[in-house]
Amino acid sequence: MKVLQARCGRRRVNPQPTSDDKQIILFNKTGSSFVYFSALPVLFLLLGAEVNQPQFDEDMRLGEYYLNHDEPGKAISEFEAALKAQPGNPQVLYNLGVALRLWGDPDGAEAALRNALRFRPNFPEAHLALGSVLADRPGSEQLGLPEFELAAAQNPSYAEAYYNIGIIHWKTNNLEQAVDSFRKAAELRPESAQFRLKHGEALLRAGKLKEAEHELESAVKLDPKNRTASYELGLVEGRTGEKEKAAVRMEIVRRLQGSSAEMPERSQLDYNEGVDALEQGQTDRAILKLTEALEGTHKDALVRTALGIAYERKGDLLAARTQLQRVIHADPTSIDGHLNLGVVFMREGNAPRAEQEFQTVLSLDPGFAEGYYNLGLTKAAQKDWAHAAALLRQSIRLNPSNARAHLALGRVLRDSGDAKACLQYYQVACQLDPSQVEAKLEYGSVLLAQNMIHDAIAIWSDALRRDPTNRQLYESLVAALEKAGLPDQAQTERRKFTFLSGGDRPGERSEYEQGINHLKHREFDKAVTCFEGVLKKRPDYSEVRLKLAFTDFARGNYQAAALEYRKLVDLEPHDADLRLSLGIALLRAGSTEQAKRELLQALDLNSNSASGHYQLGLVYLAENDRIRAMAEFHQARRIDPRIRPPGR
Repeated sequence: MKVLQARCGRRRVNPQPTSDDKQIILFNKTGSSFVYFSALPVLFLLLGAEVNQPQFDEDMRLGEYYLNHDEPGKAISEFEAALKAQPGNPQVLYNLGVALRLWGDPDGAEAALRNALRFRPNFPEAHLALGSVLADRPGSEQLGLPEFELAAAQNPSYAEAYYNIGIIHWKTNNLEQAVDSFRKAAELRPESAQFRLKHGEALLRAGKLKEAEHELESAVKLDPKNRTASYELGLVEGRTGEKEKAAVRMEIVRRLQGSSAEMPERSQLDYNEGVDALEQGQTDRAILKLTEALEGTHKDALVRTALGIAYERKGDLLAARTQLQRVIHADPTSIDGHLNLGVVFMREGNAPRAEQEFQTVLSLDPGFAEGYYNLGLTKAAQKDWAHAAALLRQSIRLNPSNARAHLALGRVLRDSGDAKACLQYYQVACQLDPSQVEAKLEYGSVLLAQNMIHDAIAIWSDALRRDPTNRQLYESLVAALEKAGLPDQAQTERRKFTFLSGGDRPGERSEYEQGINHLKHREFDKAVTCFEGVLKKRPDYSEVRLKLAFTDFARGNYQAAALEYRKLVDLEPHDADLRLSLGIALLRAGSTEQAKRELLQALDLNSNSASGHYQLGLVYLAENDRIRAMAEFHQARRIDPRIRPPGR
């Protein structure tokens, strides 16, 4: 079994707000100036008493889980499934609206929340969420005020509603109303540093210094590391003549400013360069930059996790294990630490220890698809086929777009003797990630074993086009062509392979191989020169033209890339991937209408392309057709739940 996949950074993290108004809402996931506090667990528990359908309950449970783990795309899919079973359920509509807002579809969120309120008008949480959607729109904050007021009227103990009312009055300079609203919020939630802070700021602006000082002191006691609270308190102390206290307070602010820079600029730059090098396969450079990033950063676990992965990819398993164990020692709940340490143990042949780490991952996060995937691989390595298959199926259930999980399940079924059942998983793996040459090599072998020789030839031919100097692919294809009674095609493949691999000049790199080497090192201009040189001699070698088009695109010459992709499409007009690449190149080159035409044809050929729908959505955005754009982004999300609209 080809088993494990190390990873750093499990989930997308939204950047912290930076404007003055946004800084005061530190826990707002959307980065807007309005708070939405999670009431989902309460609403979900109510559903259990109202609905007895197990699948419905499971859809709702998973939807809530994904929302709480910042995966709104997956949450939307679960709530949409629940809505099919209960189309008039206001709680489902509410949860769907919250998920759509976080995902980046404010119009869809508004529609879902208004529907929820149509079925249940007395629904303060839905009014609050709708108010947040309306207030998110730049310049339209006042539109959210009536909804927040309705939420407060329907639930007079709803502190969050009063807080958001206060925010709107604060931004529109209605100071008296802001002070009153923040006071109500703080009285209802006196343990909230945020509410006490904002009440104190409003009192300070209103000139009520003693009351402001009391609130801000409370905020600092509740959250001693809150720089804004300490700063505002220092201002009050300065204005009340407490100069020494103010000076001490500002020194605290300066210390907090320094300690909050968990990733100083130099360390951040080194970390980014290290991760980039790691993604490009430059492990030595990645190790160098990540080691430098460790100096002066407080984000030790983040950097050490990436460093451990770099050592693992280099093959220095002892160093990798050392770094990851230090991560876990500092934070026993580090999911990335346990996951990647499990990968290292598997590479060391220590399946029991690896299994222990992956079990720990799932105990920390029972809905983490990658945990089931890696645990399934450890079971497969122990030839525990039944458990391996069950775990991999659960991984696919949680993340259907993971090509590696489909491939692993295909291998498990193949190795356990179920050759027919494995075919569908190989097929899906190759569709999800057409660049998986190794998967296609195995898929072809399974097809051949099932006497499906022409299907195997088609799969191997496509794979060899992507990797034309892969000897194992070449030999498999040529043998199959001979067996199928196609000796002329076999001879053509021999000549091509010999030319491209330098077989006629032993010990020398062919011009094509030189181009691939330049491409690997991101020396795009040199790679283009090599590929163009090959095409002057063999203009019919579409494999080389594909590499040339890719390289032109990589160096930002989109018009040149589109020209080469056009030639390839003319040769293979029914190839959806080629039309998709042509459409993307045209879009980047600014030829929007042509791009739309190609993308629509690509989707006619393969409607299950998440990238195709997403790129078509970008075309519609360029045409200012937001409705069609959002429809395409949603279609892309249904295929790949990780996809979000641009800018989210």
